[in-house]
Amino acid sequence: MLLVRDLLYVGQRFFSVIGVYFSGRIPWSMIEKTILSVTAVNDCRYCSHFYSTLARVSGVEQDEINKILSMDIGRDVDSYETTALSYAQHYAEAVDNLFAYYGEAKASDISSIVRMILIGGLGGNTYDSFFSRLKSAKAENGNIVL
Repeated sequence: MLLVRDLLYVGQRFFSVIGVYFSGRIPWSMIEKTILSVTAVNDCRYCSHFYSTLARVSGVEQDEINKILSMDIGRDVDSYETTALSYAQHYAEAVDNLFAYYGEAKASDISSIVRMILIGGLGGNTYDSFFSRLKSAKAENGNIVL
């Protein structure tokens, strides 16, 4: 069931996920390193092989690939990429632990609660920012739109 849920999630966002590769905001090598960080947690041999190949093609050295796949991202990984790779690794571990500990139904409920509050917080902050702008006050952490 988790696989189906994740496939639906990615399927609904397919073009935005693919767009990450073409946006230029994140270097291709960093995308592949991020994927390898999750692959290290999932321990999928097919993913390891496929994404290691893509990482090499994107310019990542084999030694760095091996370190990422062994979840050793602290030492030789570029400092700019450490936060992203650590996030990817810990997120994948947290999801695995959540579903292993609580089971499918409870973990899905917890995941829904987390997504709900993230969206709720974004909505509340957007609301505050909008009304700050109406009062001609600078919105803290706002941008030109908000």
